[in-house]
Amino acid sequence: MKLFDIVWGHIRRKRMRFIFLVSTLTFGVAAIVTMFAVTDSMSRQVEERLNRFGANIVMMPQRESLPLVYGGMALGDVGVESSHFKQDTLGDIRTIKNSRNLGIVSPKIVGVVDVRDERVLLVGAKLEEELALKSWWTFTGEFPDEAGEIVAGHDVASKLGLAVGDTLEIMGRPFAVTAVLNPSGGSDDAVLLGALPEVQQLLNRQGEISLVEVAAFCRGCPVSELVLQIAEKFPGARVTALSQAVMSKMQSMDMIRRFGFGAVAFVMVTGALLVFMITTTSVNERVREIGIFRAMGFRQSHIMEVMLLETLVAGGAAALFGTLLGNGLAHVLVPVMIKGVGPAVVNWQMAAWTLVVTLAVVLMAGLFPALKASRLDPTEALRTL
Repeated sequence: MKLFDIVWGHIRRKRMRFIFLVSTLTFGVAAIVTMFAVTDSMSRQVEERLNRFGANIVMMPQRESLPLVYGGMALGDVGVESSHFKQDTLGDIRTIKNSRNLGIVSPKIVGVVDVRDERVLLVGAKLEEELALKSWWTFTGEFPDEAGEIVAGHDVASKLGLAVGDTLEIMGRPFAVTAVLNPSGGSDDAVLLGALPEVQQLLNRQGEISLVEVAAFCRGCPVSELVLQIAEKFPGARVTALSQAVMSKMQSMDMIRRFGFGAVAFVMVTGALLVFMITTTSVNERVREIGIFRAMGFRQSHIMEVMLLETLVAGGAAALFGTLLGNGLAHVLVPVMIKGVGPAVVNWQMAAWTLVVTLAVVLMAGLFPALKASRLDPTEALRTL
C-alpha cells in the first residue's frame, strides 16, 4: 500500500474538512498575494511622487564658502569668481552604474545681476524640467514657453514691483514677466528664473553650469551609493545628498512595507493555527486507524509521512489557488485603490515565494500533530477497536 493512496483515501472520506481547510488557506494566501501587490504598487506610486518632490542630490564645483546661497550652492558678492561645469560633460551622469535610479537632472547657471538698482540672483534652467522638479510650485500667470520670458520669485517681485505682464530689462535685454511665484519659503522666492541658454548668454558663460540638482531614489541601494558613483564621474565636483529629503522618502517607504509585512504575518499565523487545530483533530479521530497501521508494520516515520503529506497536499493546493485568486484580485483592486496606476502585473517571483512559504508554514504547523500521531502506542490504539 502506497502512502499517497492512504492520504488520498482519507481526503476522499473527509472531503468536506479538506475542502474547508483548502478554502480557508486559499483565502489566506490570496490575501497575502493581494496585500503584497497592493503595497508594492502603492510604494512605487509614493516613490514616484516623492521623486517629483524636488531634488535630493546636489552637485556643484569645489569652491570656497561664500555668503549668498541658492539651492545649496554658495555664491559671493559681485566680483567673486566661481568655477563652473562644462555643460557638454553632464551627459556622463547618465553612465553611472545605477543610472536607472536617476530621475530629473536639472543643470543651472546662477549669477548676480543689477536690475532696477537692485542686486538679484538670476538663475537659468531648463524650464520644463525645473517645473517638473519643483512640483509644489504655485504661481500666477503662465510659465514661460519661449525666449524672452522670465519667472519672478515672490520676494524679488515685491522688491522690484513686478507683476505678470510687466517688461523687465536685464543687462540691456528686455524680458516679459509671464509668471510670479507664490511664496514658498525657499530660496526660489528671491530669484529671477529664465531659460538656460539665454541666461548663459547674459552672464557670458555659454556652455557653463553652476550646479546640478538631481531627483533620485534607489530602491535597491542607498542614495549614498549614487552620490559616490556621481562623484567618481566628476572628480572636481562636490556631490551632496540632502539627507532630510532622503530620510523622508525612506521613512515613507518603510511605513508602507511594515504595514504590508504586519498584515501578512497576521494572516500567516492565523493560517498556521488553523492547520494545527485541524491536523490535531484529525489525529485524535484517527487513533484506531493509526493503531492498525502500526500493527501492520508501519514505522513511526511512515505515520509522520502520512500526516505531513496530507498537510502538504492541502498547502500546495491552497498556494496554487490562492496565488491565482490573489493576482486576480490585485489586477482588479489596484487600479481602484490607487489612482493613476494600471492593473497589477503577475509577479512570478512572488508566486514562487508564496508557494515555498505556504508549504513551509503548513509543514511547521502540522509537525507537532504528526509527531504526536507517530508516537501513539499501537497497543493502546488497538484497544479502542
